[in-house]
Amino acid sequence: MFKWFKKKKSTDVLSVLSDLLSLQLFPKYSKLKDSFGALMTNNSAAGYVFGFHDGFVQNTGLYNPSEPEAVLELIENNYKKVFGEQAGYALFSKSISAQDDPDFQHGRIDGGNEIYEYLTSKTPAFGLGRILILNLDVQNNTQEDNPLTIFEKTIEDWPENQAEAALMLLKSVMEGNGFSEKYYGELTVSQIKEVSELLDEIEKKPNRDRKLL
Repeated sequence: MFKWFKKKKSTDVLSVLSDLLSLQLFPKYSKLKDSFGALMTNNSAAGYVFGFHDGFVQNTGLYNPSEPEAVLELIENNYKKVFGEQAGYALFSKSISAQDDPDFQHGRIDGGNEIYEYLTSKTPAFGLGRILILNLDVQNNTQEDNPLTIFEKTIEDWPENQAEAALMLLKSVMEGNGFSEKYYGELTVSQIKEVSELLDEIEKKPNRDRKLL
């Protein structure tokens, strides 16, 4: 996986991050850009996104180690690409100024750890969703009674292609497109049942867990 990233332009590779982060935010936000307001007011979430970017850049060899400032430049440029020139600059600036904030620091560590796990073992990342959808504090994001945590543990042992298919199927349903045959066909009956049960659990979450931040 790392060799594939190194062969691509940094701008092309970083575009993958928006998709990986957007996937965590359904059904509350259809894409990462829509969560801008929440990221500006939630240091844990902003830290997670920053750490996700930082970990990705450093673990895929997209910068010259002798030029550490290049990491920040890549992150800033991707923020501007995803959120727009002004909004991206605002979120990046906010993230730089919040580096010493405890909530931001915990979020950054969590984001960095989750992108590393994704890159090395394809373990799905759900941390941003826990913060902005389930309103769980990033320091307590291992609570075993929330559906995303349960689902994450469930698919850890699935074959890589089926774990990815499950996530894409989940995204398809939450976007209102139903059970897409493209992903449906890659899963076993029991795996499809797991996805259906997760959707049922999300629907049962109290409204207070879905309120906008």
